[in-house]
Amino acid sequence: ELERIGQAWTAAAEGKGRILVITGEAGIGKSRMLRQVRRMIHAEPARSLLFQCLPGGVRSTLHPLLNSFPQRRSETADGGRLTVDMVAAQFARQGIQDPDVIDIFSYLLGADGRNEALAGSSPKVIQQRARQALSKALSVICEETPLVIAVEDIHWIDPTSEHLLHEVARLVPTLPVLLIVTCRPGSEAGMFDADAAEHISLGPLDRDETRLAIAARWPTDRQDAL
Repeated sequence: ELERIGQAWTAAAEGKGRILVITGEAGIGKSRMLRQVRRMIHAEPARSLLFQCLPGGVRSTLHPLLNSFPQRRSETADGGRLTVDMVAAQFARQGIQDPDVIDIFSYLLGADGRNEALAGSSPKVIQQRARQALSKALSVICEETPLVIAVEDIHWIDPTSEHLLHEVARLVPTLPVLLIVTCRPGSEAGMFDADAAEHISLGPLDRDETRLAIAARWPTDRQDAL
């Protein structure tokens, strides 16, 4: 599995973006696989973005992005409420300072100080502006280095995040991006075009793989016991 991911990453780094869908039951090792991937690219000139979908998040707009803000994970004087300044600062860390990008994402995230004029726009206009903003943001991030985007547990994704994930998948083939999503079996059905993504299914270790796993952790002086 890691070899296949490595091949996909090599292609993405050369500008031929790839999409990987890693499926497996809860606890099978999907998150462990992602940690290994991030270690694999850590020594290279690359960026990585990790988004975590959470149980019950389907009712919370853009919750994978919202929960990636450091201020949301710490105790703050304003009770953790998101502001436009926080959104701007988070995007600036990735080199994104386009006011249109900040404007639409602040609105979608419900940030304090957002442009309320957008409330009068139709859902179609909001979606179009969000797609344009996403395209701009990815282009900026990928200007200097390849990018890995990991979205965990998309079986809990909210509709707005799913819509933007579809847009990311549409853009990936033209960018130096490796998009990796993880989910439980069956929940990815219809999420991506059949020929757009490569699927990796994680299952239980067989007898030989189990022995190898134990041997890798077993004290050297007790190897004969295996």
